[in-house]
Amino acid sequence: MAREFDGVDDGLRVTGAVVTAYPFTISGWFFPDNVTADMGVCAMADEATNNEMWELQLAGSVADDPVRFSARSGGTAGNADTTTSFVASVWQHACAVGRSATSRDVYLNGGGKGSNTANFTPINLDNTTIGYRDRLTNADFMNGR
Repeated sequence: MAREFDGVDDGLRVTGAVVTAYPFTISGWFFPDNVTADMGVCAMADEATNNEMWELQLAGSVADDPVRFSARSGGTAGNADTTTSFVASVWQHACAVGRSATSRDVYLNGGGKGSNTANFTPINLDNTTIGYRDRLTNADFMNGR
């Protein structure tokens, strides 16, 4: 079953972060309607700030349209970007693997591995979302399925 998101203001949310410590994996199938916007696949965030979160994101605002695994803490981020691009109107699979605060990888369709080793461990995570990121200023609403 797929859920259609309008890219404006809808998504799925549960109170509480399903993950609060390394190691963990986030994965999901997605079908974006475009490649021009940043869109959240799944995120765990602190809704009281814009500074603490893990997010598996379609980075349409970045050159070459990578899938991004972002770890943000204290207002700065460590991003792992795939070396391959996501495309519009096609089912694709993304996977983020957080091994430790200094070892994060992201994959698109089982390949295109991108890595980041900057030291980031978000704190105060209080929600989990699909299709957007719930934080002080909600962001990255999915346009697609």
